[in-house]
Amino acid sequence: MRRLLLPAVCSALLIPLFTLAEAADPEPGGGNPDAAIQRLDKAVENAEKIGREKVEKQRKELMERLKRQHDGLVKRKKEKEARELNDRIRLVESMLPGKGLDTKLNVTKLLDKASSSGKYRQLLHVLYLPQDKPNYNEFTDYGHYTGTAYYDYNNLSPGYWVYVYPRWYIWKELKP
Repeated sequence: MRRLLLPAVCSALLIPLFTLAEAADPEPGGGNPDAAIQRLDKAVENAEKIGREKVEKQRKELMERLKRQHDGLVKRKKEKEARELNDRIRLVESMLPGKGLDTKLNVTKLLDKASSSGKYRQLLHVLYLPQDKPNYNEFTDYGHYTGTAYYDYNNLSPGYWVYVYPRWYIWKELKP
Protein backbone atom coordinates (compact mmCIF):
# COMPACT_ATOMS: atom_id res chain seq x y z
CA MET A 1 0.00 0.00 0.00
CA ARG A 2 2.84 2.41 0.87
CA ARG A 3 4.46 1.78 -2.52
CA LEU A 4 1.30 2.92 -4.30
CA LEU A 5 0.83 5.93 -2.06
CA LEU A 6 4.34 7.34 -2.55
CA PRO A 7 4.07 7.90 -6.34
CA ALA A 8 0.65 9.48 -5.91
CA VAL A 9 1.92 11.89 -3.25
CA CYS A 10 5.00 12.76 -5.33
CA SER A 11 2.82 13.42 -8.38
CA ALA A 12 0.47 15.59 -6.36
CA LEU A 13 3.41 17.64 -5.11
CA LEU A 14 5.11 18.01 -8.52
CA ILE A 15 2.04 19.13 -10.47
CA PRO A 16 1.53 22.32 -8.43
CA LEU A 17 5.27 23.09 -8.60
CA PHE A 18 5.27 22.71 -12.38
CA THR A 19 2.21 24.94 -12.70
CA LEU A 20 3.84 27.53 -10.43
CA ALA A 21 7.00 27.49 -12.56
CA GLU A 22 4.93 28.01 -15.71
CA ALA A 23 3.13 30.96 -14.13
CA ALA A 24 6.42 32.59 -13.15
CA ASP A 25 7.94 31.95 -16.57
CA PRO A 26 5.22 31.89 -19.25
CA GLU A 27 7.64 31.56 -22.17
CA PRO A 28 8.86 28.03 -22.93
CA GLY A 29 12.56 27.79 -22.20
CA GLY A 30 12.32 31.35 -21.02
CA GLY A 31 13.51 33.14 -18.02
CA ASN A 32 13.66 36.83 -17.49
CA PRO A 33 15.12 38.40 -20.66
CA ASP A 34 16.08 41.62 -18.86
CA ALA A 35 17.98 39.73 -16.15
CA ALA A 36 19.77 37.71 -18.85
CA ILE A 37 20.69 40.93 -20.68
CA GLN A 38 22.04 42.42 -17.44
CA ARG A 39 24.14 39.26 -16.91
CA LEU A 40 25.45 39.58 -20.44
CA ASP A 41 26.31 43.23 -19.79
CA LYS A 42 28.39 42.22 -16.76
CA ALA A 43 30.17 39.63 -18.90
CA VAL A 44 30.77 42.20 -21.67
CA GLU A 45 32.28 44.57 -19.08
CA ASN A 46 34.63 41.79 -17.92
CA ALA A 47 35.37 40.32 -21.35
CA GLU A 48 39.13 40.63 -20.90
CA LYS A 49 39.02 38.56 -17.70
CA ILE A 50 36.38 36.06 -18.83
CA GLY A 51 37.56 35.74 -22.40
CA ARG A 52 36.07 37.37 -25.47
CA GLU A 53 35.14 33.99 -26.99
CA LYS A 54 33.13 33.00 -23.90
CA VAL A 55 31.31 36.33 -23.88
CA GLU A 56 30.51 36.05 -27.58
CA LYS A 57 29.22 32.50 -27.02
CA GLN A 58 27.01 33.74 -24.17
CA ARG A 59 25.68 36.53 -26.41
CA LYS A 60 24.89 34.14 -29.27
CA GLU A 61 23.13 31.68 -26.94
CA LEU A 62 21.04 34.49 -25.47
CA MET A 63 20.16 35.71 -28.97
CA GLU A 64 19.00 32.24 -29.99
CA ARG A 65 16.90 31.86 -26.84
CA LEU A 66 15.29 35.27 -27.27
CA LYS A 67 14.52 34.57 -30.92
CA ARG A 68 12.84 31.26 -29.96
CA GLN A 69 10.79 33.11 -27.33
CA HIS A 70 9.91 35.76 -29.92
CA ASP A 71 8.75 33.12 -32.41
CA GLY A 72 6.57 31.57 -29.69
CA LEU A 73 4.97 34.92 -28.92
CA VAL A 74 4.30 35.54 -32.60
CA LYS A 75 2.67 32.10 -32.94
CA ARG A 76 0.46 32.86 -29.94
CA LYS A 77 -0.41 36.24 -31.49
CA LYS A 78 1.00 38.22 -28.56
CA GLU A 79 2.03 41.15 -30.74
CA LYS A 80 2.92 43.68 -28.03
CA GLU A 81 5.08 41.19 -26.11
CA ALA A 82 6.75 40.03 -29.34
CA ARG A 83 7.52 43.63 -30.30
CA GLU A 84 9.02 44.33 -26.85
CA LEU A 85 11.15 41.19 -27.03
CA ASN A 86 12.32 42.16 -30.52
CA ASP A 87 13.58 45.45 -29.05
CA ARG A 88 15.64 43.46 -26.57
CA ILE A 89 17.01 41.25 -29.37
CA ARG A 90 18.19 44.36 -31.24
CA LEU A 91 19.86 45.63 -28.05
CA VAL A 92 21.67 42.30 -27.48
CA GLU A 93 22.92 42.33 -31.09
CA SER A 94 24.85 45.52 -30.27
CA MET A 95 26.44 44.17 -27.08
CA LEU A 96 29.81 42.90 -28.20
CA PRO A 97 32.88 42.51 -25.98
CA GLY A 98 33.97 46.01 -25.02
CA LYS A 99 30.59 47.46 -25.99
CA GLY A 100 28.52 47.23 -22.81
CA LEU A 101 25.40 49.14 -21.91
CA ASP A 102 27.41 51.71 -19.91
CA THR A 103 24.37 52.78 -17.93
CA LYS A 104 22.91 52.49 -14.46
CA LEU A 105 19.43 52.03 -15.96
CA ASN A 106 17.87 48.59 -16.10
CA VAL A 107 16.90 47.28 -19.54
CA THR A 108 13.24 48.33 -19.30
CA LYS A 109 14.11 51.89 -18.28
CA LEU A 110 16.87 52.09 -20.87
CA LEU A 111 14.50 51.08 -23.69
CA ASP A 112 11.84 53.44 -22.37
CA LYS A 113 14.33 56.31 -22.46
CA ALA A 114 15.57 55.23 -25.88
CA SER A 115 11.99 55.31 -27.19
CA SER A 116 11.58 58.84 -25.79
CA SER A 117 9.22 57.58 -23.09
CA GLY A 118 7.21 55.44 -25.49
CA LYS A 119 7.02 57.97 -28.34
CA TYR A 120 8.55 55.46 -30.79
CA ARG A 121 8.18 51.74 -31.24
CA GLN A 122 9.60 48.78 -33.15
CA LEU A 123 13.36 49.03 -32.80
CA LEU A 124 15.16 48.49 -36.10
CA HIS A 125 18.83 49.08 -35.31
CA VAL A 126 21.09 49.81 -32.35
CA LEU A 127 24.42 51.45 -33.16
CA TYR A 128 27.24 51.60 -30.64
CA LEU A 129 28.81 55.05 -31.06
CA PRO A 130 30.17 56.50 -27.79
CA GLN A 131 32.17 59.03 -29.82
CA ASP A 132 28.91 60.90 -30.61
CA LYS A 133 28.50 62.03 -26.99
CA PRO A 134 30.23 65.42 -27.47
CA ASN A 135 27.77 66.32 -30.25
CA TYR A 136 24.60 64.73 -28.84
CA ASN A 137 25.17 64.72 -25.05
CA GLU A 138 23.78 61.89 -22.91
CA PHE A 139 20.40 62.00 -24.65
CA THR A 140 19.07 63.39 -27.93
CA ASP A 141 15.77 62.71 -29.67
CA TYR A 142 17.01 63.50 -33.17
CA GLY A 143 13.76 62.65 -34.95
CA HIS A 144 13.26 61.13 -38.38
CA TYR A 145 16.32 60.52 -40.54
CA THR A 146 16.35 58.82 -43.94
CA GLY A 147 20.08 58.10 -44.19
CA THR A 148 21.04 54.48 -44.77
CA ALA A 149 24.66 54.68 -43.59
CA TYR A 150 26.36 56.20 -40.55
CA TYR A 151 30.01 55.73 -39.59
CA ASP A 152 30.76 52.03 -40.24
CA TYR A 153 27.09 51.02 -40.23
CA ASN A 154 25.45 50.39 -43.62
CA ASN A 155 22.08 49.21 -44.90
CA LEU A 156 20.23 51.11 -42.17
CA SER A 157 16.49 51.57 -42.43
CA PRO A 158 15.09 55.09 -42.33
CA GLY A 159 13.54 55.78 -38.96
CA TYR A 160 13.41 57.84 -35.80
CA TRP A 161 16.84 58.25 -34.20
CA VAL A 162 17.40 58.61 -30.45
CA TYR A 163 20.81 58.83 -28.83
CA VAL A 164 21.20 57.46 -25.32
CA TYR A 165 24.90 57.36 -24.58
CA PRO A 166 26.65 55.28 -25.91
CA ARG A 167 24.14 54.09 -28.52
CA TRP A 168 21.84 55.31 -31.26
CA TYR A 169 18.43 53.62 -31.33
CA ILE A 170 16.61 53.68 -34.65
CA TRP A 171 12.85 53.13 -34.39
CA LYS A 172 10.46 52.24 -37.21
CA GLU A 173 7.48 54.37 -36.26
CA LEU A 174 5.81 56.84 -33.99
CA LYS A 175 3.56 55.07 -31.52
CA PRO A 176 -0.05 55.48 -32.67
